[in-house]
Amino acid sequence: MPSIERTLSALAAGFSRLGPSEALYPVLAVAIVIAALAAWRRPRLALGLTLVYLALASTSINILGEPASAAIGTFLIANCFLASRLAAAPPQPGPAPLRWPTLLILLIAAIGALHGLLRGNPTLAVFGDVYHLAEFAALLLLGQELVWTERQLRDFVCLIVIAVLATSALQTIDAFMDAPYLPVIDELDRSKRLINQNSPLAFTLLLALAAGAGRKAWLPLLGVLVIEGYIIASFTRGLWFETAVSALALVAVLRPPTRFAALKLGAAYAVAAVLMLGVTGTGSSVLHRIQYGFAQLATFSRAEETASRVAKPESVPAPAPAPAPAPLAAAAPEAPLTPMQILASRRMLEHALLLAEIARHPLLGAGLGASYRIPGAAVLGGPKDEVIDYHYVHDLYLASAFRLGVPCFVLLLGLLGGFFWFVLRRFRAQTWSPESGALLAGLIAATVGEAAISFISPVILNHPTAGVIGCTMGMTLAVLRARDRAPESGKSDGRARA
Repeated sequence: MPSIERTLSALAAGFSRLGPSEALYPVLAVAIVIAALAAWRRPRLALGLTLVYLALASTSINILGEPASAAIGTFLIANCFLASRLAAAPPQPGPAPLRWPTLLILLIAAIGALHGLLRGNPTLAVFGDVYHLAEFAALLLLGQELVWTERQLRDFVCLIVIAVLATSALQTIDAFMDAPYLPVIDELDRSKRLINQNSPLAFTLLLALAAGAGRKAWLPLLGVLVIEGYIIASFTRGLWFETAVSALALVAVLRPPTRFAALKLGAAYAVAAVLMLGVTGTGSSVLHRIQYGFAQLATFSRAEETASRVAKPESVPAPAPAPAPAPLAAAAPEAPLTPMQILASRRMLEHALLLAEIARHPLLGAGLGASYRIPGAAVLGGPKDEVIDYHYVHDLYLASAFRLGVPCFVLLLGLLGGFFWFVLRRFRAQTWSPESGALLAGLIAATVGEAAISFISPVILNHPTAGVIGCTMGMTLAVLRARDRAPESGKSDGRARA
């Protein structure tokens, strides 16, 4: 009992230190858990609550911490599986879900975890990586089991969009209240930065809904404008890049005349973005952020030189604070690297370092939970005069090959490629209403955006975005496969009981 009292008192003390904006997230998390317990025999309600939590967790993870946030996610996902087995009214039979992709991902995770533990990788890091894979795989299966009619798909997409918009609104309020968990933007007098990794997904789905709804689209149109303003204000290049790729993919996937509607809307929102930048006076800061991103591509030669030194740590003294490089022919010597230039080179440095590690361990990789050595000056907030062990990798594909080995990486890449081949082939071979066709095209385009952003940010396998992405991919698969079962009956648009 004393230990329980100490735990409760520690939790109470931690809660009391939260600001008024931050304290809301633990309360919402507890409320969702209680509601999920009450929905233990209603699987679709349990899944909806899980998706709401995962959307909210893009912010609350910074307050609760990743272990606590992942523990809540684990409970909610397990509750979904339990509810689907004990449902008071069993769901109407849909197409049998494709279980083998989930089983294959879990098998790869188990092999990577065992290899990582045998190599002595940190236990918490190993289980953290396993959780990311398991969350994605579990929601991929749940999305197929519980959402397979067009009406269910619309309901769940609307739920996801509303949850993302609500989370973005709460985060904006937090920024005005100067919440400490939000990072700052140096270019804008250290204003708070907004980062909701699900916002490009909401933008793409709302744009698809607006293109497919025609004259009834005023609500999605307003939603696109709101989320567009949020993405611009985030000052996050990754969100800008993912949004642009997803919008272009949407136009490519849609068929006329909905494609032309999406193209016109996209052009209108691009003009609106330019006007927003002009009115707010932040256009120059946005250009600076974009130029900074391109500057990273010019640092690979220096990254290779640094990587060759880091690979032999015993012969490398603590890096000096910016030694001057060799002079160029017929040119003045280059100035020493500034801290900003060192940071700009960090992503190229990751590639130089990890490609060498992959070459050393091509079959099984370094195991889940593995870290790599990198100069501390190349890590935000890292020590400037040390070479450190670092776990985070920006490029998901590079991280997969590094930790799981080339064969497992090829299998995972094959799963992703097989998904796109299947959904695009089925989508183009079937006839859809404008609304349903636009919605499915939006889900496919959003997944294209997630796959593209994973070259610079591991969102597909990063809690909590992994679960949302896995569920949307599962729902897309299930709806397309259900249409093949009854293309002429219209049954796939009925509402099954929760």
